[in-house]
Parts: sequence; C-alpha cells; structure tokens
Amino acid sequence: MATRGESLRSGLLLFSVMMLLVSLLGPRWGVERRTAFRTQGRVWLVLDVSRSMLTPDVAPNRLERGKVILERVAQSLPGLPVGLLAVRGGVVLTSPPTTDRDALRTKIEELSIDSAPPSGSRWQGALNWLARHKSGRPQTPEAVVIVSDGGEPSIDAAYLRAAREAGLVAMTIGVGDEKLQQTSDPARHPLRRAALHAAARETGGLYVPAGQHEIDLGAIVAERLMPKMELVETALASDRRIDRGGWFVWPALLAALTATALRGINVDWALKRSTVPVTVDGDAIS
Repeated sequence: MATRGESLRSGLLLFSVMMLLVSLLGPRWGVERRTAFRTQGRVWLVLDVSRSMLTPDVAPNRLERGKVILERVAQSLPGLPVGLLAVRGGVVLTSPPTTDRDALRTKIEELSIDSAPPSGSRWQGALNWLARHKSGRPQTPEAVVIVSDGGEPSIDAAYLRAAREAGLVAMTIGVGDEKLQQTSDPARHPLRRAALHAAARETGGLYVPAGQHEIDLGAIVAERLMPKMELVETALASDRRIDRGGWFVWPALLAALTATALRGINVDWALKRSTVPVTVDGDAIS
C-alpha cells in the first residue's frame, strides 16, 4: 500500500505531465495585433554580354568587371527584390526578382557572352522590355542598373520614351577605357558614354563613369539611387491569437522539481510530526 509520501510525489508527477501535455497542445487565447512594414519596390540588374565586353582594358575584362559591379550593387540594396537580365542581340531573363542574394550572386557569376542571342549590343532593349513588364505594376517604384560599355553611339528614342512613361529610374554604369584605340574589329571599341548618359538623364537617374577604376557603389546606391526611387513603405496589420503554452511549462517544472526533492525526505515522518494531537475523552487522535 502506497504511503502518503509516495502518493504526494505521484500526484506531483502526474500534475507535471498533465501541464506539459496542455502546453504541447498550444493553448491560445486573447488577440494580439502586429504591424509589419514592407517596402514596395524592385530593382533590375542588366549586364551587357556583347563581344565587346570581352575587351581586356580592365582586369580581367569588361564582362568580368561588370559582374563584380552587379554583385556589389545587389549586396548594397536594402532587402528589395532584385531581378537579373542579360542583353546582347536580345533580352534574356536570367533571374526573376528575388531577395535571395546568394542565388542571385550565382546567376550573376554564370553570365557569359552566350547568355543572350548574338548580333550586336542592344542593352537599350532592356528599357523597352522592363517598361512593358512594368505596365501591370504602375504604382511600384522600379529602378534598373545597367552595366555596359555603351555599344551604340546613340540611344533609341522609342525605348527611352517607353522607360520614361513607365516611371523607370535608370542608373547606368559605363565600363572600359574611353581612350582605347579603335581597331578594325567592331567588337573592340572604346567606352561610349553618350547613350548611357542619355538613358540616365532622361529617366531621372544617374550615370556612373566606372571606366577602369574601382568605385564605392554602396554609397552611390544608398545616397543617389535609392532616394530617386521614392520607395513607399506599406503597413501590414494582422491579428493573431496569443500563445499561452508557456504558462503551463513553469508549473510543470516546479511540480517535477518538488517531486524530485521529496524523494530525499521522509515525508511520512514529516507528516506524522506535523500532526497536532487532539484529546477527546482522554484519547489522543492522530
């Protein structure tokens, strides 16, 4: 037959197990309102992958320098979705907008002159492509960062008009040597900044003459590009039930610890010593 001490310990352990089971069921009551802020906007990275970008007037060549530039731009953007386009004779979507910077960096590293159809350098086509795809999101601020050696000496007015009407903000980055001697090879030409500068100017963006030099892209993006995008923060409110499972863990632990501590104590003796004798007609009742 179980003694009173054993019964007490068993009761405490049973109580502890019941409280833990209740906690695992995840009881919830009461409502908590949470407000999260989401920045609306996206940025597109565009790399010119024409043959002229293989010119080694920057180490190791313009294409590889352009990839490094885009990686630095992506890392400096504050959590916005970033997409990637490769342009040459056509426009190829190599990565839809994502916040996964590691996946985006992998896509940038994979770019080559085979990433887009051949025939000329048509980085300007990216402006038209983006303008058409932005038509369904007229209120979402979008910017495009284009890295190129210029290609065509002038910009296509239709592409420029489409970008301006869509509200795209263009940051163009020119890579290469402006003083490079022109050769008989049309794919080897100096940096042509005129079209790049015009695209930035007409869309309210900025032109960055990277040329053959290292530049602090983080500061340029933060201080010059982001303010031009006029990003909008949207408040998203949500109600959720408050998790009360923790309320049942502490009583369970306390009961278990008490039961463990009582194993080293003669509870029956302690209970007997605490009994107050009551005398009735000369007999002691304990």
